Amino acid sequence: MQIFQSAPVWDSLEIAKLLLGLVTPLVVAVAGFYITKSMHKLEARSLVNQKIVEKRMMLFDIMAPIFNDLYCYFMRVGGWKELTPLDLIDKKRILDKQFYINKPLFSAEFESHYFRFILSDCFLAFSGHAKNARLRTRHFQYSDLGNWRSEWIDCFVEEESDICPVGRLKEDYNALMNQFATELGIEWS
Repeated sequence: MQIFQSAPVWDSLEIAKLLLGLVTPLVVAVAGFYITKSMHKLEARSLVNQKIVEKRMMLFDIMAPIFNDLYCYFMRVGGWKELTPLDLIDKKRILDKQFYINKPLFSAEFESHYFRFILSDCFLAFSGHAKNARLRTRHFQYSDLGNWRSEWIDCFVEEESDICPVGRLKEDYNALMNQFATELGIEWS
């Protein structure tokens, strides 16, 4: 009769079961940590994106009416008769200030459309030291209005080649506004 029983033999299957039982909670904990960390990054990025869109909406409220005023003046539609060349130059300054301050919030496509509409279609800038940008249209189209002042002639370009064709102005305005809508996550056409 044998009093001593032999100790159970630990074969490789038993060792694997034991290790698996110990490692599983550790793997779940590590995976949970990384998933939680990733979720926090996504939430933070989502919040930043939301704030950017909110800021762009605020800029849209400021800039879109000015873009429209420029478009109306050059197309001679809407409330263009209430605007003066000096009003438009002041509006360009407001647009430029808002654009340059907030440039990092916009895409390269928006920047391209902005410069095309403002500098290629509406204004001839950099025409001399301490000189205002000039409107890319003919002064005589506006000089018959009752509020016309002769000193405003200097606000307009002189060369025919500097004048923006109406068709291009329409296209570029629509492209700019479409891109602005895209920046806000809105489909517009």
